[in-house]
Amino acid sequence: MKRMTLVTLAILMSFSVNIAQEVNGDVSMVNGIEVVRLWGTHYERGYAQGYLMPEKVEETFSGFGLNNFFSYYNIDYVEARQFYIANYVVEQKYIDEAMGTIDGVVGAGYSLYNEVLGRDMDHLDWLVLSALNEYAFMPALEGSIPYENNHCSTLSSWGSATIDDPELNGAMVVTRNFDWVTEDYSNDQYNITIHYPSESDELNWIQPSFFPGALSVNGAINERGYAVFNNDGNYFSNANITNLYPPTLAWRNCIEVEDGNEDGRHDLADYIWQRDQHNYLYPSIVTCVAPDSAIILETNNSGATQRSIEDNIVISGNNLAATNHFRELYSPANCSRYSKIQDSLDANSSFSIERSWDMMGGAAGVSFNMQKVEYIPALKILKYAYVGADGTPAYQVEPAVFNTDFLFSQTPLITDVEIQIEGDNLSSVTQVSNPIDNQIEVWGLLINLSNGVVDSIQMFDDGLHEDEVAGDYIFGASMSLEVEEGFYTLESKVVNLDSGYVHQLQSEVFATNGPLLVHSHNQLHPSGGAIEEGANVYLDLFIENAGLTDTLRNIVVSMYSIDTMSTTIGRGSIAYPDLAPGEFTDDGNAGAYFSININENASLGTQILLGVEISSDDLVAWQDTMILGWVDVDERIAVPHKFTLHQNYPNPFNPSTTINYELPQQSDVKITIYDILGQEVVTLVSDNQVSGYRSVQWDGRNTQGHQMSTGTYLYTIKAGYFSKTKKMLLLK
Repeated sequence: MKRMTLVTLAILMSFSVNIAQEVNGDVSMVNGIEVVRLWGTHYERGYAQGYLMPEKVEETFSGFGLNNFFSYYNIDYVEARQFYIANYVVEQKYIDEAMGTIDGVVGAGYSLYNEVLGRDMDHLDWLVLSALNEYAFMPALEGSIPYENNHCSTLSSWGSATIDDPELNGAMVVTRNFDWVTEDYSNDQYNITIHYPSESDELNWIQPSFFPGALSVNGAINERGYAVFNNDGNYFSNANITNLYPPTLAWRNCIEVEDGNEDGRHDLADYIWQRDQHNYLYPSIVTCVAPDSAIILETNNSGATQRSIEDNIVISGNNLAATNHFRELYSPANCSRYSKIQDSLDANSSFSIERSWDMMGGAAGVSFNMQKVEYIPALKILKYAYVGADGTPAYQVEPAVFNTDFLFSQTPLITDVEIQIEGDNLSSVTQVSNPIDNQIEVWGLLINLSNGVVDSIQMFDDGLHEDEVAGDYIFGASMSLEVEEGFYTLESKVVNLDSGYVHQLQSEVFATNGPLLVHSHNQLHPSGGAIEEGANVYLDLFIENAGLTDTLRNIVVSMYSIDTMSTTIGRGSIAYPDLAPGEFTDDGNAGAYFSININENASLGTQILLGVEISSDDLVAWQDTMILGWVDVDERIAVPHKFTLHQNYPNPFNPSTTINYELPQQSDVKITIYDILGQEVVTLVSDNQVSGYRSVQWDGRNTQGHQMSTGTYLYTIKAGYFSKTKKMLLLK
């Protein structure tokens, strides 16, 4: 059988585990979108968000809050925080949720320290963020607020406007564009967040989110088929700042609270009632959608009103449009997007699902459209698109389509898939989150590049099938790889035997041909000796096809820095010639070379570790690492003067970390990882080694090849008479 290699998957993970605080949530991928599910009390849901997504929570505060909103409006954050403390009153449930979020971040082992603030974030910062829209209208600010980059728009259509469409047959369709200019704000922040409250007076609800962990709502739907979508308004005042309330929490109350006005029903009257309970600075125009009707609430510090299709003057048919311009609270101002929507409706006021989506892109789409949503309550359909990684506006991105019953069901989801190949055997473990203990089956499907199933196997959680422990929702199996050489994925599938719902998650592509590996490298400049801090290093990289049968074509090699000690400059990727089995490039690559800059703050003996990613025919299927050398150390002549075990880097880490150590003399060396209880996890080194500067990597797996869970681990070196132990943190 052929030699094989793989790129193991580290898909989004997270599941409920028992630590100091149980984590009531999970993270998975559904239809190509990250889905975050949270259940329990407000505190528990806040904790889960902080624990599952500490980096994203911090980016919401720093990236969206400090670096975008406060920077855009030139508002001093300290002043805004003091304004919030002095003037805002919110319910205890939101204080609890904010405290939970902060505690969750700490529970995950993530630092709360914020460099901009020069201190740790606290729950008050999270509450301040909930009123983000308000601070542009503080009395202390002078001048008008710029609206040229706030172009949200919403269109709801039903009744006679959709009666001619055979799918809708008169049902509601609402399409919404969220527009905002953001700088250096990753599109990895966009997800779908689902809340399953344990409070008896609250409903399950879904938010297509762009700020993970935030308390506020700018657009959401609930299990009753109601929705809210918020737009900025164009007139504001700030005469009354007594007992202010974040408006986005009011819109959340509309969606989340079952019967705000206590009339025994959940209807649009609750939404008007929720709006009227509070005093706001922020001018807002909010589309409130029921399964068979809609209204628009117009609100600012001076007053409030609402409009329905009976108030339409220029909009044709059974349609209700909202942009950023008041139309009832104040005399309408000119709005090009509203006029374009009007023109489209004058030409044809009837809608299908497709036309609503397309028309709102054509008439109201802007270059900074960050998020687009379409919701059809009667058909239980939610469509969602967000800005591309390359900046493509959301309205130009193909949307993911969801069944809202599936999202609301808390059906089991796969949160992690891991594979390992040894010889002819593929073993896999699959993590399943099953919040309400449904009866399930789990299968592994071997998929080729034509999306055909070439083999399958049932997976088990019995402690006997690569899964170690029975009953922990980690399912395992192994199969013999009797397949043609080529590229494959393993698709894990969980079947809910109670409801019939199915969720699949694929591994990244792995190869049964090759592998392509780093054969060696040639340092062109400096030509030898020590690598100085701050230096530029130029090198050739030689690649080997270690396979037995296949010639690999269209090879592209990328080099990247694994840590902060170096930065790739110049060419990041280089094309290589085709390689037959057993061949390797022996003369560089026709003058093309890689360039690496060494960190000027790198200290003596710092290891320069580089990652290499290799693709063939546009499929990335191999990864390798290489040691370029050590800063200010000439490996040809240098010998350390004492035994040393360095702190691992990075720390905390996920999924792998590097341990550097120094041997002043030839020694029997053993490096072992232990868990916090002192149980051996894996031995990384057990060998007689000559003197020198050494390193070893740990990929977070135990002796059986299974991924270890989040926690503190110990690593110990024994070399001759020398023994030393240090701690490290694996953070998933």
